[in-house]
Amino acid sequence: MTTKSKIVLAERVQEQTILHKRSQFLSQLERALAGLLAGKKHLSYTTDKGTKQPYFHYIPYTDSWFLNLLDIVKKHGKFQQKYPEPTFLDVGCGFGLKVFLAHQAGFIASGVEYCKKYAEIAKKTSGSHNHIIMQGDALDFKSYKDFDVIYAYRPIANAELMNKLTHKVVDEMKVGAYIIGSWGYVGEFEDKQKFKIIDRQYGNIYQKVA
Repeated sequence: MTTKSKIVLAERVQEQTILHKRSQFLSQLERALAGLLAGKKHLSYTTDKGTKQPYFHYIPYTDSWFLNLLDIVKKHGKFQQKYPEPTFLDVGCGFGLKVFLAHQAGFIASGVEYCKKYAEIAKKTSGSHNHIIMQGDALDFKSYKDFDVIYAYRPIANAELMNKLTHKVVDEMKVGAYIIGSWGYVGEFEDKQKFKIIDRQYGNIYQKVA
């Protein structure tokens, strides 16, 4: 091995080590802050003076579980052959851990988060990598059609608002895109004229076909 090859290899190992440590840090941070902020409420999506509604602070699934979901989608969608890389959106991204993991898995990853505190933390911990964290209301988000994969695990606890979000995403996401997560209103995705079930072993994965 030449000196140049050794340097390149060392740089790659160093980069992977940094990414691994960042992933561990984000995972620990997400759990710790979720515990600190648990029990708090954020205000209604319609007005800062509206009725307080709870949202889900942390969904305790492992990183390997989430990466398995992405691997299933990548293989089914043959994203390995796609250039540029496929796009990913986490609806209700919290501290940005899933966005970071999706980036590591080869996606151009983005997240939208309603809670300002969570979004600020996600932006600070994302580093200089290709992550896009947007602070805003998922019900007002206008770019669902731009993503190949959309992930959400019940980002809104309020049943009426969650149902509204589900309808919005279903209507606006592009044909061929995938949707992952426990949306709570899977009836929308059981319509075989619109969606194809991809997997239920690891989680609910659907592809829009019409």
